[in-house]
Amino acid sequence: MLEKAATYYDSPEMTQHIACSSLARTGRLRFAISQEESGKTILDLGCGPGTQISYLAPRNFVVGTDAGFRMLQQARSAGLAPCRADFEQPFLPFREDSFDIVVCTDVIEHVRYPLHLLKEIHRILKPDGAAILSVPNQYNVEHRLKILFGGNILARWDHKDFHAWDYFHLHFWTWRDFQDFVRVGGFEITDTYHEQVPIEVLQLLRLLTQPDYLADWHRRHRKEKLYRLVVTLVSAGLRLTRLGKFLPTYLPKWFPSLFTESHIARVVKSNKSSF
Repeated sequence: MLEKAATYYDSPEMTQHIACSSLARTGRLRFAISQEESGKTILDLGCGPGTQISYLAPRNFVVGTDAGFRMLQQARSAGLAPCRADFEQPFLPFREDSFDIVVCTDVIEHVRYPLHLLKEIHRILKPDGAAILSVPNQYNVEHRLKILFGGNILARWDHKDFHAWDYFHLHFWTWRDFQDFVRVGGFEITDTYHEQVPIEVLQLLRLLTQPDYLADWHRRHRKEKLYRLVVTLVSAGLRLTRLGKFLPTYLPKWFPSLFTESHIARVVKSNKSSF
């Protein structure tokens, strides 16, 4: 792992960013793991503060692994059993067939040998278990437009701290590449969730159909009467035509390669696997 990236993961700035990102992703696993799940042994690889999986901790034994001490301290407070691990090592510190569910979201792109990590997940997952995997979609339409006009695909929030040649995302997948990667790793996809929506305009279309958001908008722009009038008319049009719900909902489903921020898949061991 690059030295700069290794130290950056446990820095106060990165810790704060991961905490904020995790809050934004609360509930993203529920498409694949019910809140009623109980009695399972669950592993979250790269758990961060444990926010996305803490809802499973009361009814299950949930282990959280991460490279950062600050993250593991927060994960313990969230009800996870913390375990520090380096995903670049040859083996994960668990026995074969140890877990009913393995979660590895937004981690694979950070390691030098992602296929090896995927095979390790295959090794520690029970034969009838399931894994939840995700990678960021850095080939969505927003990033493609940035490249078209001379930019790059680095995330905006950390662009000032990294360059294209020392970025801590080491690998990039299209949706088709991710499907192929999962298959080669010995898994088959049973369910998918394409995390919506990377484009602020589309997200704004959704928000403007929500009365609470519109009321807050008016409060924040109390003196800008013309601005408020335009926003109100746009909001009414989005609700009446239902475009505010239709476009943010269906564009990601119809065009996952273009209109999603992350590709998330529930996978099981393939019968064709040779591992």
